[in-house]
Amino acid sequence: MTHNRLFSAIAFTFILLLAFSCKKKEEKVEYNYLNGTPKFSIPAYVQPGEVYVLHPREVTRPSDDTSTDGIGYYWSVSPITTKKDTVRTEKDAASVSADYTLTIPDTLCTITTTCSAFAEGYYSSSSEASSIIVKPYGEDRSLKGITYPDKSKVITDSRDSKKYYYTTAAGLDWFVENLAFEGAGKPFLDSPAMTDIFGMFYTWNEAAKACPAGWRLPSNEDFLALHNSLTGAKNTAAKTTFYGNMGDCMADAYLNDIKLWEFWPGVNINNKTGLAMIPAGYATINEDGNARYYGSTYYYTCWTSDEAGSDKAYYRYVYADKPDMLLGSGSKTDFASPVRCVRTSE
Repeated sequence: MTHNRLFSAIAFTFILLLAFSCKKKEEKVEYNYLNGTPKFSIPAYVQPGEVYVLHPREVTRPSDDTSTDGIGYYWSVSPITTKKDTVRTEKDAASVSADYTLTIPDTLCTITTTCSAFAEGYYSSSSEASSIIVKPYGEDRSLKGITYPDKSKVITDSRDSKKYYYTTAAGLDWFVENLAFEGAGKPFLDSPAMTDIFGMFYTWNEAAKACPAGWRLPSNEDFLALHNSLTGAKNTAAKTTFYGNMGDCMADAYLNDIKLWEFWPGVNINNKTGLAMIPAGYATINEDGNARYYGSTYYYTCWTSDEAGSDKAYYRYVYADKPDMLLGSGSKTDFASPVRCVRTSE
């Protein structure tokens, strides 16, 4: 009996070994890489109802691939789509566009758009871009925390019919919002959806003639008068830093429920004046005319009308951690800032 059991065990082991030895080994699949990535362009901020036709940079097969099947493309937009949208297949590569039409939904969120190129025998190649959906207008607009002391104080820019609220301080009427005239300047992060939220960013040469008829850029003397009215001081030096009390001009604003001004205990943001300064930051312009943006959530900046030499002009700025009105100077052509317009109070 014992011999039978031993024989059975040996036979079973032999059968298993035979089965494994006869099993065909799985072949390792080798994939190649496509040339390029399907990069595309979409603004960092978008608004509901906008339609974008997204065109990816074409991806190609390696030069030694003689296939005529082409490249396939599919798109996805998280979190607003749940399925991949294939806009081109390999077999139909010559007749179907790789473009994708995206209509921005009426919701406030961050969307991530992904484009992938694929082909049989190759690793897929993908790129993605994130965009924040904002609402520039209406009661449910994205920018919260801006109050208007007197809603009867409003003017209409005859050039584009845009309306601006204003408030009165130190004998001047001041725009409550940054100028959003699109005849010059650039929108924040090159996103037109932000024009009526942060205003346009202008070089000084543009800003000097950007305000509506009857309005102008504020001077350093105007900012001095404003600050003296807040502090009760009688300072006379206009081209210097003004210390303290700028929290009276800063708005505790939120964009899509995200706080704009960084919190610092030494700055009491209360916007008593109604000037509603917000930290849109500033930009620099390169020789190709392209802008790079800096300092949002940290800097409020505004051009003055005062020149600082043949190629520079003064601007005023507030930094998040100081309750002061600081003074800077920038190139008239290579530095860009938002604008507030003023006029003598009527």
